[in-house]
Amino acid sequence: MPRRIDLEPYKEEIISRYIGGESLESIANDLPFAYTTIYYRVKSWSVPMRGTAKKAGKYFKYKDIIIERYLAGDTIREISTDLNLSGVTVCAKLREWGIQTRVGGMKEIELEEYREDILYRYARGEPVSRLAKELFVSSATIYNRLNQWSVEDKIKLEEMAWEN
Repeated sequence: MPRRIDLEPYKEEIISRYIGGESLESIANDLPFAYTTIYYRVKSWSVPMRGTAKKAGKYFKYKDIIIERYLAGDTIREISTDLNLSGVTVCAKLREWGIQTRVGGMKEIELEEYREDILYRYARGEPVSRLAKELFVSSATIYNRLNQWSVEDKIKLEEMAWEN
């Protein structure tokens, strides 16, 4: 079992310096311990961790753009890709800002526009992962739509058979 480094003699100093605004990197440079050792120990002491100002500023800077584009119908993936941001964080920020997020990425209506193309390409053996990537949705969404459409197509065929 690895030896646990004893930081107890430095605990008060580390916490007071960190709470005082000093970075963990700066504290680690002054003490004979690695940054990661100090980082994980500070977390284990339940000290509230600060986010980086750079990241926080980036999302605040793009707040209006993110909200405007999302409400206009852009997907989280499109927004995050265009602004070079994390899609997970964009989604979390939208919720934090009081915006209810859509379920399933691309709206059903938007995928309906690609129905024939998706069915044709899938039937020809094109990987679902490629279709999903091009349409900015998950593979599961494509599989769900394929299952939904195949059931609808069977019903339509049965209806046509009864009419003749």
